[in-house]
Amino acid sequence: MEQRRMEGFPLTANRIQLIALSHFAKYGYAGTSLSKVAEEVGIKKPSIYAHYKSKEDLFLHVLQSVFVDELNWITDFFHKHEHLPLYDQLKLLLDSYRHRYSQYDVLKFMLRVAFFPPPSLQEPVLERMHSFIERLEKGLIPPHGTGAALTRNSRCSSRAGSQGIHLDIGRAVRTASVRRRKPIREQS
Repeated sequence: MEQRRMEGFPLTANRIQLIALSHFAKYGYAGTSLSKVAEEVGIKKPSIYAHYKSKEDLFLHVLQSVFVDELNWITDFFHKHEHLPLYDQLKLLLDSYRHRYSQYDVLKFMLRVAFFPPPSLQEPVLERMHSFIERLEKGLIPPHGTGAALTRNSRCSSRAGSQGIHLDIGRAVRTASVRRRKPIREQS
């Protein structure tokens, strides 16, 4: 989502999502006003409902798009830098994330959602987040000691039934893992 340009962008659900992403990242779910999103897009608030059933629906579409775009970005990143040693790839990855965080709303949005999911959407947000982490994990861990291969033809799609990605980061990655954390529940 971060690479898309706003200028000349057709008045579509994608433009609404881009503006909403910015608002959700800056103000959180509760602080985002659909009226202000609509105003910035250049439409009336009821026009948003021609594309999305509700604020919740818009939020979940933005979240899904962000996760799909992020998986595709990671896929492209490792494919582009597969010639580098693992250490250099990871250093470059961290530098890229630092730059992207300072320049774009995508990572700010992901962090906000990870730590402060909207209470009314906590279950669907966590389901999507766990799915994102599992897909990322599957791409980072070579199956049964083989050298995993991230291929351009295995890019993610937000459509139902899409296949996961496989990251080609060479034979150096054998045991890398991103672990899903279960929420800590208070004992009563």
